Amino acid sequence: MMENRQHQIFELKIALLAFMSHELLGEELDKAYRIFSLGMEEPSPQKDRGFNEWLIHDYLVRDKDAIIDIYGANHPVDPEVAATFKGSVFSCFKTVKTGDRVYFKDIFTKEDYLLDSESLVDDEGVILARIYPCQNRYFFLDDVSTFHRDFEPHLLKGIMEKFSEARELLGYLDISEFLRRNTFLLYAYANMVDEVMDQSLEEVEYTVHESLYQVLDQARVAEVLNHHGEIRIILRSEGIYQLILDDLVIGEIIDLKERLEMNCNSEALMDQGKQWIEAHLKEAVIHLKDSRLDLEDVLEN
Repeated sequence: MMENRQHQIFELKIALLAFMSHELLGEELDKAYRIFSLGMEEPSPQKDRGFNEWLIHDYLVRDKDAIIDIYGANHPVDPEVAATFKGSVFSCFKTVKTGDRVYFKDIFTKEDYLLDSESLVDDEGVILARIYPCQNRYFFLDDVSTFHRDFEPHLLKGIMEKFSEARELLGYLDISEFLRRNTFLLYAYANMVDEVMDQSLEEVEYTVHESLYQVLDQARVAEVLNHHGEIRIILRSEGIYQLILDDLVIGEIIDLKERLEMNCNSEALMDQGKQWIEAHLKEAVIHLKDSRLDLEDVLEN
């Protein structure tokens, strides 16, 4: 049963990817990529890794329809296979062994997931994986990412701070709901860590330049961010935008109601972004400080 279900999920994923590539409108696909690549100023194979998996599992077309539901409207899908697919869990786990049983413990929710006996996992570090339910056990099909255990406190702090902000602003009920609706954050963290680990081999330093503002006039800030032609809306409900000047992505702007953050990949880009904010939001915000963040800072924030 387990092996057959694994094969069925594998075949369904192939069908969904083919359907997506032919049926998903370019504008909708562009919107999905903008959400997935938040904070990634330059596209690259490294940063795009995981996009297709996220798209077929977690993205909602027109903010309401999962791709499997759109596909299933005109293509037969076994209800039990669909339930396994929709019941997948994507998170960061630690391996726990009890006798001959192996569990994944979610580092955020602390939930345990019993793995099927044939799943081979690394006992060390933090594992990023998507697992699927079948007969009270879970299996995974795809390559998993394993991070050194030293990254665990940074992943925890980063995600839990984002969760606290979202709960305050939007009223999320629990961490599980937040993770289901924001799996792109986990992909972003994973790609960020992988990229920096690769760069470290070349002695290239990873930094983000952040400028922080106190908001004085929230209505004015919202009006400019949601209607100005040089602002691209990434995720309105989360207050996430991009500033684009002459087709160049200057940086990411995050509206946190009481404060405004701008994150850029270089000091030169930050200077351009600050000039834009000064010109368009001069009476609505007050500049507080500029910061230069390394990998550890970025993961925690």
